[in-house]
Amino acid sequence: MQDGVQSKFKKDEVLQCVFCKKWLKFYNLLTHLRTIHGEEGIAEARNLWREPHKSVSCPAEGCSYLGTSKDALRRHTAKAHPTIKRRTRHAILCTLCKKDVGDQEGFNEHCYTEHGDEACRVQFISLESVTAFQVWKESMEKGFCTFWKEAGIAKMYGYTLKYFKCNRAGKYVPRGRGLRIPHKTMIDTQYCTSFVKAKFYNEGNVDVRFCTRHSGHSPSVAPLALSTSDKERKELLDSIKTRLHRLYAIAQSLSVREKTEEIMRKLDNDVAQIENQEYGIPAATLVPIGNDTAQRSYGTPQGGILGHFDRLIERPAHKTDVKRTEFYCKLTDTDAQNVCGICYEEHPQVQEWKTEEMFVGWWSCDSCNVWMHRDCISSKQCPICFKQMEPDELEIL
Repeated sequence: MQDGVQSKFKKDEVLQCVFCKKWLKFYNLLTHLRTIHGEEGIAEARNLWREPHKSVSCPAEGCSYLGTSKDALRRHTAKAHPTIKRRTRHAILCTLCKKDVGDQEGFNEHCYTEHGDEACRVQFISLESVTAFQVWKESMEKGFCTFWKEAGIAKMYGYTLKYFKCNRAGKYVPRGRGLRIPHKTMIDTQYCTSFVKAKFYNEGNVDVRFCTRHSGHSPSVAPLALSTSDKERKELLDSIKTRLHRLYAIAQSLSVREKTEEIMRKLDNDVAQIENQEYGIPAATLVPIGNDTAQRSYGTPQGGILGHFDRLIERPAHKTDVKRTEFYCKLTDTDAQNVCGICYEEHPQVQEWKTEEMFVGWWSCDSCNVWMHRDCISSKQCPICFKQMEPDELEIL
């Protein structure tokens, strides 16, 4: 572009020199003419550059103006046809008669005066706070089956102006590329008379101009978005459902665990009745881990016996399982059990009794023949065979 005139040639367009018949791109041809062919070449380059490309005509009736650009046409229209209303990029067309109505409130006024729709008149309300505006907006959206989405914001001196328009109006622009079938758009018309224009003053009050009438489409509940309170309510319900599912899972786990404990008790009772000969454990004598002597007799090692019982029970060998296996069956040497079955603290031997106070706090299970501290057990049930225990007062006396 030079002196407001546009050349009809593109810079990458290939042209032939009129003097030497060479083929060059347009920009290279201009340089070639100015540097190689002297004054005649400079004049030819000037003619090529300044040759106008008339492409825009005036739409006014009876006017034969042909301009080179839209800017030239706009200047021509402002000077030669001042009565023609210039359309801005924010202009709105009436959905009924396709007439240019200017802005949003002009659209509503046009529908009221030209088409006789009294519901299109713009209404006004003043609210005391932003919270009151949000409550009012949500109640109006639910009452008139609509949703106003924020379309613009402008900060002015002393207040902030926000524009809200109907979510069913606008221009649909598909986004993204791929093989998926695009979802159906909720936009039914380009312009709608339903809108909200709110002024949020720095003092806190809000002035609202609005219209609830829809033009170009009919209201429907299906395409409406969830309101803020509905979203909060949905999140609350989802969290409650999640907690209920967790509680249900915990309850199920507890019930299964109780059944498992019952099964384990029955299985332990069966294991207690197993004889050594049935499992090939010849004369093995077990003692607690806390004792220095791991095996006082010959036969299968203690670790092998524990592994055998773990495989029998079909679950990992936790600490309680090891204790249960060590102190449970008849293989245990009861004379060597001189430690607590829980904490492995040494129990005074019978021959070493000095005072009865030495045995205060010690309990024993008649079925398992195991000693335990009263503080180490949480109930009167034996943690090994789950039978009722009492203080061993007979031995103390």
